[in-house]
Amino acid sequence: MAAAAPVRLCYDYDAEAAERDLKNRTGRLIRFVNMRMWTRSRNDRENIGRRVPLPDGSKVMVTVFLKEGR
Repeated sequence: MAAAAPVRLCYDYDAEAAERDLKNRTGRLIRFVNMRMWTRSRNDRENIGRRVPLPDGSKVMVTVFLKEGR
């Protein structure tokens, strides 16, 4: 007796790609908030910043201006 083909409930959904996208996004978020990558500003020690690569290969400086320790 031959095995029946698996029944697909949805043909336009790729579960493997969805899982890969979720894992990639989570990894990028974890790397972005990694405190070892952030440095203190030379002008105002309360502010922190880091250079972030963009998809086109350029980099942008992201600065967090902390006020009253928040």
